[in-house]
Amino acid sequence: MVTHDPELTVTFLGADPADIWGGTLGNFMIDAPYRNAKEVAVLLNEPTSKHLAEVTGQEDNAAFRVRVLESFGQVWLRMLLEQGRSPESTYILSKMLFDQNPEYFDIALEALRASVS
Repeated sequence: MVTHDPELTVTFLGADPADIWGGTLGNFMIDAPYRNAKEVAVLLNEPTSKHLAEVTGQEDNAAFRVRVLESFGQVWLRMLLEQGRSPESTYILSKMLFDQNPEYFDIALEALRASVS
């Protein structure tokens, strides 16, 4: 069950556009009621970034990757928490993740489009 909790915050702390483990690493802080605040790292791997850029007709560069992490990361992490999942310390945004969860890809595209409007 998905519920919207106004006390739940997912804050984008920034990203390092340098290549780390074959991708770009973004950091988030999750603050949820009845839980300790937690920092979460999300790695957007290079093939996934290239695919998202291709589908959206944008250039796959450092600014694009940071925008993907910020826009999709906040929405996606909030969704996982509102589904009752406990946050992991690290997530990898990969083509396999999107292939296994096509709704995540749709959320990523929607978040990206909203970030440029």
